[in-house]
Amino acid sequence: MSQDIKRIRRTWAKAASDPVSMTRYFYTRLFEIAPDVEPLFKSDMDAQGQKLAETLAFVVDHIDDPETLLPAARDLAIRHVSYGAQAPHYDAVGAALLQTFQDLLGDAFTADDHGAWASAYGGLADHMIASAGYTKG
Repeated sequence: MSQDIKRIRRTWAKAASDPVSMTRYFYTRLFEIAPDVEPLFKSDMDAQGQKLAETLAFVVDHIDDPETLLPAARDLAIRHVSYGAQAPHYDAVGAALLQTFQDLLGDAFTADDHGAWASAYGGLADHMIASAGYTKG
């Protein structure tokens, strides 16, 4: 197993130990970074947070299994088009996710951990943007 995958799984285990607090923190950061996305969230935010935590857990569990991960990410991206998601939102989500981990884990989220997550998220976001039919930029 690559060091990056180990880093992602280790930091996720720590961050996900309290998924309700983690996802509430994430959405607070997301709405600060990209206030234009807040109106896209019309449902119960605790339920939305649970979906986010489950999705991130799936990604972490399948990060070394692209045959499972990539089709699921494609389907998720296509669904998000109908919710109003746009290509630039992926950068905001990535920034909010990394900031959440940094703030919640502190020194336990190292520069190498940040790099592993940024790389993994970036690749997955690029796949999702392409799957949704957007062009990046």
